[in-house]
Amino acid sequence: MKKKRILIVDDKETMRFLLTEALKPLGYKIETVGDGEAAIQHLAEKVYDLFIADYTISKMNDLELIRRIKKINPSLPILVVNTNGPESEILKNGALVCVKEPLNTSQLQIISQLIINDILPHAPFP
Repeated sequence: MKKKRILIVDDKETMRFLLTEALKPLGYKIETVGDGEAAIQHLAEKVYDLFIADYTISKMNDLELIRRIKKINPSLPILVVNTNGPESEILKNGALVCVKEPLNTSQLQIISQLIINDILPHAPFP
């Protein structure tokens, strides 16, 4: 069986490490990048099952990143880790779910599993 792939984008190395460590026990193939442009490049080259992004990343407006991802792969589920961004706007622009910081590792694991196993619908919540 092919390992499910997750791409994580966050401009903070510490956060990329924490997200990776939280999801590693679930057996996914995880790749990380530090900005939106690198994320777009990865998405153009590989297929992922889940995209996780921090709301405040450098080099690109976060809503622009979500819109560009949806143009590349409209069915790719996007999970946004959101400290203080406009949640309704994030969801309206194509993110599947927002997880508030401080991050709860168990919550992140459960939501990621639900998304990857197609138990959580791949459409923005109202």
